[in-house]
Amino acid sequence: MIKVFITIDVETSIGGAFAKPDKLRPVGANKRIYGQIGNKEYGIPLIIEILNSYNLKATFFVEPFCIFYFGEKMIKEVCHYILNHGHDVQMHLHPNYQIFKYPDWQERAKRKELFPDIIAKYTLDEQINLIKQGKKILGKYGIKPIAFRAGCFGANLNTLTALKENDFLIDSSYNLSFLGKTCFIYPLPITNNQSLITSLNDLTPINGIYELPITNYYDFKIGNFKRLRNLDICASSFYEMKKILKYGLKKGPKHITFILHSFSFIKKRDVQYKTAKPNFIVIN
Repeated sequence: MIKVFITIDVETSIGGAFAKPDKLRPVGANKRIYGQIGNKEYGIPLIIEILNSYNLKATFFVEPFCIFYFGEKMIKEVCHYILNHGHDVQMHLHPNYQIFKYPDWQERAKRKELFPDIIAKYTLDEQINLIKQGKKILGKYGIKPIAFRAGCFGANLNTLTALKENDFLIDSSYNLSFLGKTCFIYPLPITNNQSLITSLNDLTPINGIYELPITNYYDFKIGNFKRLRNLDICASSFYEMKKILKYGLKKGPKHITFILHSFSFIKKRDVQYKTAKPNFIVIN
């Protein structure tokens, strides 16, 4: 038997505002979360409609720091929309939104005085505080998150310690395809038969937290070359997804984690989403 987790990262977009602070502004929920194109919605409303049609439940990792630009009303409504449709809300985090706490954020952006978006770039104490802030925001909406996913999968071992300090039980930031790029959960302090485990692809306890990695697989091999791919519905074919599930039944992993985003059903053609189109290849 395997357990399958459908996870959705729910977030707004900087929308090019750091590159052109005088001209561009962050893109909010209408485009990036609800996916409004014309009079239809291709974001979380469509994702939830499909899930509910098959009686499936999913976890939506909602990013709370966007309130520093958009205010609380928007993301509160997003959280309640998800909860009211019978799904789970947990915490996602993009620390770069902290710049919008400052009225002079445009000048700071011009001077490149930006906050790192990778939580692993912060000290342990800073990470504890960031996670505490995010948890407090979601708590205002009646949510008590126990699971976390770092923006850009950008966690490290300190992140797991910071999560434990904030009474989280699960992290789902580990993504082997991004290890050493934006994900820094290594070296792994765990052994199997006294051999050091160098990578994860199944539920594993680390530093008092359960790590639920995003499932990875090799999409092709040529000689000694292997290419890893994470189980993102925008990156994997239907055939590959079926194959992984069947393989999991036979040999594992026993916990298979899919990832998509609130905007996975949308083709972005510009940073402001003004010319976005539905991505029917993924939808269908």
